[in-house]
Amino acid sequence: MRYARVILGAGLVIGVLGAGVKPLLAQQDPPPPEPRLKNYHPDETTCQGAMIRSSYAKNLLPWAEQPEPVLASLRQVQAEMTKATLATCVRQNLMTPAQAAALQKELGLGEPPGAETRPQPSSAGAPYRP
Repeated sequence: MRYARVILGAGLVIGVLGAGVKPLLAQQDPPPPEPRLKNYHPDETTCQGAMIRSSYAKNLLPWAEQPEPVLASLRQVQAEMTKATLATCVRQNLMTPAQAAALQKELGLGEPPGAETRPQPSSAGAPYRP
């Protein structure tokens, strides 16, 4: 009977201490604050072709020493952001669709959505010249 009281007493002490430790552990690091999303709206200066070309060429220079997989990811993000900027410039009538399409193609970002692609002439009937 005596051992049962000791075990019961020890269990109560551990239970009380355990209940007090959990709140202390939970208070150590609060969750990070939610990031504030900010929409970027280009202006007339931003939508100039020379400005977009220059920014596109320089934006990844600070990360030039990163491994190739990191650079590939950064290039993908940069391409998506540039395409979105071009689309916004067109929507805001700060750039014509033709200007945006030409710039997108010049920067190697592919054809803009909805761009008409002309069929390439077939070389099936062309004579072979070594």
